Amino acid sequence: MRTRRCWTGCTRWPTTTPGATRPTSSPTTRTTTANRCRVRAAAEPVWTDRTARPEEVSHCYSVRLRYPSSGNTSQHAKPRCSWGPRHDRVTKVTGEEFEVTGGHRTSGEHGVYYADWGTGAKDSITARIRPRSDGEYLIQADAAVGGPVNTGVSSGMKMLRVYDDATNRLVAQKVIAMPNTGSWTTVRGSTYASAWLTGGRAYRVVLAQDPRAVNMSYFSDNALSRDTRGGPSNNSDVYAITARLKRNTAR
Repeated sequence: MRTRRCWTGCTRWPTTTPGATRPTSSPTTRTTTANRCRVRAAAEPVWTDRTARPEEVSHCYSVRLRYPSSGNTSQHAKPRCSWGPRHDRVTKVTGEEFEVTGGHRTSGEHGVYYADWGTGAKDSITARIRPRSDGEYLIQADAAVGGPVNTGVSSGMKMLRVYDDATNRLVAQKVIAMPNTGSWTTVRGSTYASAWLTGGRAYRVVLAQDPRAVNMSYFSDNALSRDTRGGPSNNSDVYAITARLKRNTAR
């Protein structure tokens, strides 16, 4: 992996080296390249975010490549986030703890989940959380949607609402997307809903059907899509609901 990455950074293959050729699958022709690139990799600088405030903010980082000659950039790499030294800024409620209408309870390699959930008009999932600290939280669902990843026609779209459990006050609401994951055994996080919560207070997170939470399968232009020929498709296998502390405002 390192050799391949470094070869893209080598400006010229040393054709003057006796017997050298451009890299192929043969180990003998990769030796010189690997040696040269290891030297370059060792000299690469280490970047430090000197503006980070980890005691207040959960930072996420991503990397992309840029070609100096053209200015073109790659897509971003998968972000890496810091959710506390022991992942203690994440509150997770699994399928075992859900209060559910619709779907059917089952289990697999990723734990207990509710399969084929979201097909009924009154389908809902309730998760109860009690955050540790005051602050802004990012709330999402972990789910599998077996459609291909190169389309979103049948992705899972649902309304996520957060209520204060004691007063029943609506704290936040947002339509979230559970994107296609390519198979029903691959679990991914949904988009986020943001909510400002008080540490130690009880909240209800409710995932439900809503007329505003529709995917492209509801539109007649997609009636002939392979996944929606039998009508709109908006179901998911839901495994967990998580609340991640983005910004700590506790004093």
